Amino acid sequence: MAQIGKATGYEVCGLSPELGDLDAVRPALDAEPVHLTSPNSETPLDMLDAHSAFLTLFHDHDWEPALLKAALDTPARFIGSLGSRRTHDMRKETLQQMQVPESSISRLRGPIGLVPSLRDASSIAVSALAEIVAEFRS
Repeated sequence: MAQIGKATGYEVCGLSPELGDLDAVRPALDAEPVHLTSPNSETPLDMLDAHSAFLTLFHDHDWEPALLKAALDTPARFIGSLGSRRTHDMRKETLQQMQVPESSISRLRGPIGLVPSLRDASSIAVSALAEIVAEFRS
């Protein structure tokens, strides 16, 4: 996702609990990556504005709730997450339990991508970027 975002001219920021992943995408990033150290820690997302998209691309969905809550508190235009419809329903339920207002939860897109059920990273990235571009063009 970072590589395709960079290749298409977008400013890309990266956050991950995996130092290896951050090192791998560092050349595509426009800012120093953020190493996440705890799934429940509050991570400031002040880089997000009304012209931003925020995606979670975790296999381990435990990292998502605090990040999504923080993203939904920003004016980011697109906030979305990778995963199945079932996972997305559970994600929304978790946000409700965290007292996130329904009006904020309704901003969350998932599963992201214009083409459903893709498995390889490159196709997922193209599909997700296409959805983001479509949102920003509307």
